[in-house]
Amino acid sequence: MVDTLLSGLTPARVRLAIPKFRYESTIYVRDVLVKLGLVMTTSPTVANFTGINEEENVFLEEMFYRASINVQETGLGDGDPVEVNSCMAFASAAPKHKFIVENTFLYFLLDKQSGQIILQGNFD
Repeated sequence: MVDTLLSGLTPARVRLAIPKFRYESTIYVRDVLVKLGLVMTTSPTVANFTGINEEENVFLEEMFYRASINVQETGLGDGDPVEVNSCMAFASAAPKHKFIVENTFLYFLLDKQSGQIILQGNFD
């Protein structure tokens, strides 16, 4: 989906006016691991972490991934170890275009190498 959206775009320097916002999300991944067949890591009777931990009966009771992004007037803030500095690298160059965001919008943070979505959301 994102590939389709990006394929028709041409990179350009833009002076962007966007409302400040904070987005946080928590995804519980234990159930996802179980659905993928990794029951052996989540079961106290089957899990085997020998070599990682010397204690017996070690298993993954709960796992979650938490992501956040904080957009401020001065740029992006830290919320998660997601590299966002590259998104603001063009801010010092004189932009030819101005884009003022006044309506609902979608946003995506993409991994530069793989093109995979790291974080996505919408702002109302």
